[in-house]
Amino acid sequence: MVAVIVSDALLLHLSDLHFCKTEERDPAPELRKLLCKAVGTVVEEAGPDVRVGLVVTGDLIDSSDTPAERIADVFRSFVHDLREVIGSAPIVLLPGNHDRRIGGVFAPWSTRAMQDLEAAVSGDGCTYVHAPNADEPLAHSVHELSSVLGVNVVAYDSTHAIEGKISAGGLFRTTDLLAVPGIVGCDKPVVLLLHHHLVPTPVTDVGVMDTSHTTWFERNFVQRFLPWLVSFADREELFMTALGAGTTLTLLGSLGSATVVLHGHKHYPTARLLRATQAGDGDVLIASAGSSGTLEQYRALGPRERTFLWPSFNAVTFRGDDISIETVFFSPKGTRPNVRQVLARATRKGASWEGSRVEGPSISEVRVASDEAEFLLRPGGVGLWDVSCLRRLGTPPGSVRSYQEPLDALPRAEISGERVSVEPNGRVTLRVDPGETSYRATSALVRTVGEARRRNAGDAFSPFQCVSLKVRRGAGLARLVLRGLPRAAEICFGTLTDLNTGQERPIALEPADDGVSLVVPFCPARRLLRIHWPLETA
Repeated sequence: MVAVIVSDALLLHLSDLHFCKTEERDPAPELRKLLCKAVGTVVEEAGPDVRVGLVVTGDLIDSSDTPAERIADVFRSFVHDLREVIGSAPIVLLPGNHDRRIGGVFAPWSTRAMQDLEAAVSGDGCTYVHAPNADEPLAHSVHELSSVLGVNVVAYDSTHAIEGKISAGGLFRTTDLLAVPGIVGCDKPVVLLLHHHLVPTPVTDVGVMDTSHTTWFERNFVQRFLPWLVSFADREELFMTALGAGTTLTLLGSLGSATVVLHGHKHYPTARLLRATQAGDGDVLIASAGSSGTLEQYRALGPRERTFLWPSFNAVTFRGDDISIETVFFSPKGTRPNVRQVLARATRKGASWEGSRVEGPSISEVRVASDEAEFLLRPGGVGLWDVSCLRRLGTPPGSVRSYQEPLDALPRAEISGERVSVEPNGRVTLRVDPGETSYRATSALVRTVGEARRRNAGDAFSPFQCVSLKVRRGAGLARLVLRGLPRAAEICFGTLTDLNTGQERPIALEPADDGVSLVVPFCPARRLLRIHWPLETA
């Protein structure tokens, strides 16, 4: 929600819609309807006196080769649904790399789809801010939002990566920002809207480019040839950054104003406050929005596990000199209420942002009394562990009776148990019922460095192993136990991952009989508990 200098105001920050995917990949139109419903809920909760604006920071479509008629049909319908919930509030759209390139990555670099987008939304109170080519200024004042929000809003088209056959990156030029009237020494906060990120974002900065829906040639080119030619060339960060980001970030601090940067591109909501280090410079508060139109797969799990982050958008609120940035996650099935999580809060004092520490998310509902997993390791085949697991689901105070849980084990592990089943896609799942459920997996986990290197060539190798517990519903107590590992108390460490944002935090382990445990009282839903340890070197 965005609040303002004169009166409260709400800026709804959407990003990375990726509409008009191929039919087998497109969760729309249901997801579009749920997005508009979630936006309407936030506007309604803000109240009738709050002024509202909405921005989408790029990747409106999934590929620049999308037919014009499909762009027109989808976006006219989408804007109509938005108007139902936000009324006549200004809507501002920015381009992203997917609006310029095929699949967001492959040449040719084109403006055809952007022209189709502009034609589809024109005349409905929408402003599409973009620079058709790099010969024109890339930064523009957005008067529609500035007047509503009471701040100085500037939009920057960062999608100019004209050269190269493969790129998801772009371009930043400091001259384009300096040319914007009133941006230097502004006595109001400066809000900069753009698609690309200025600093690497958590989780995605080490991620491998998704090639699951590409051709055989494209997949092998990215996975094999690129990293052979250039180190880490198959990783997202190398091809997704914009040239000049560091220089632009330094310039923003030297403007002498308290600055807010709102961007998308990486599909994970994050926030950072960068303090000025020189007298007269301003602080820069950076907030990234998650994807508002896709189910983003969290890729830091095991080979059998798949977890999708809920789609989301940010609500930025200015209230006097106070700013609050909140992420609103909405259920992709529409079966559960929205989850609202504060990313950052700060108060403007001149050119500075005085940040206040945000408390971690509190549990909103207890659906199960307890959610527990106990793992017992035994040496198995050469360089491998056999694993036994006992799952306990406490008597649910809510409606949870059972659920399916994917098992994290090596692809050829032999898994047995009363409630274990193999799905048509080969994924092995366990039905977790209230009470105790157990299974056994032979040759399930890698035990030694040598075996890990044999199975994971190159940079995919990690010298650590882990067991995990995914808490699907809010639990009065979440507990993960590991037994059977020599010197566990000395070598193990624990983490807790928020599966809304994908961000991971360290958490202390406690001693347990013949092992260690990770305990989280009043654990919110969609959290991943993990116990890690180093692989054996012999």
